[in-house]
Amino acid sequence: MISRIFFLLLCPLFALVSCATGPKQIKELDSTEKNFALFSADASVYLAIDTVDTVQTRALVDTVISSFSTLDDKRQKQILDKTKTIYMALYNDDDDGQKNRWTAMLRGGGYPALTSALGLSLSSGWKKIKDPAWGDYWQSASGDINLAIGQEAVIISTGALQTNESAAQVPQAFLEFQNGAAISGWLPSVGFLQTFLSSSGIPIQVPAKEILFAMRPASGLGDEGGVYETSFRLEMQNASAAKGIAAMLAFARMGGTPRLAPQLQMLYDIFFAATPRVEGSALLLDGGTMSADQITRLILFFSLQ
Repeated sequence: MISRIFFLLLCPLFALVSCATGPKQIKELDSTEKNFALFSADASVYLAIDTVDTVQTRALVDTVISSFSTLDDKRQKQILDKTKTIYMALYNDDDDGQKNRWTAMLRGGGYPALTSALGLSLSSGWKKIKDPAWGDYWQSASGDINLAIGQEAVIISTGALQTNESAAQVPQAFLEFQNGAAISGWLPSVGFLQTFLSSSGIPIQVPAKEILFAMRPASGLGDEGGVYETSFRLEMQNASAAKGIAAMLAFARMGGTPRLAPQLQMLYDIFFAATPRVEGSALLLDGGTMSADQITRLILFFSLQ
């Protein structure tokens, strides 16, 4: 299904048409805050993916995107070649049985909006939806994919397109924190952190409000190093809480390494790779390294929390 979407977007015939109008919401997304406001506030994790055209960063982007689509390599390259930034929200909806629901917005330029819409209108697998907020968008016959197309952005969602009644709010520190990152994001809920620490033999309560993370190409390894430096920022309630948790984590580093499930072990290796440092009311953990496959597994783990 996803592969068919991108085929309709990227068929060479569509390149013959150069002008089209997009859905109303896409035209208004002119900042990072507004881009994330597209998503509802109940996601497990939010992502910003920079498709910088270097060997290493592009390999990471390809690995992550492949885990959420059935796109073949050729078509994936075609769509990503037109894309500068990808924003995603991943949801875990146990109540209605729709695990791994997600919405993605690809921003770039030169997307063939008008001719894509023509192709969709001629397909029995799609129907046009008219919405007061979105204008026209497309829904698959099975109702499990929604697609909005503009010249500068494409939005794909496995859930309903949002009307911003409960929009996601970008954390205050995120814009500066994500500078230079290939992939960055945040988790609005920190419940998994308590489980992780308890499983690691550290039964402490962490008064964190949210967790920010960023992955940057590791310096000194070249474009083909395939290793990324990780940074985590835990936004605490106050500076005293940040200092207290930093001291506890530093003390815990001196103990032995516990036996953990693979995903938790990966977190343990990251969290205890460097000495915690405090910046105002935030606790920062820098210096851990991960491969592209490990980052993908970590993001999938976050999406199920």
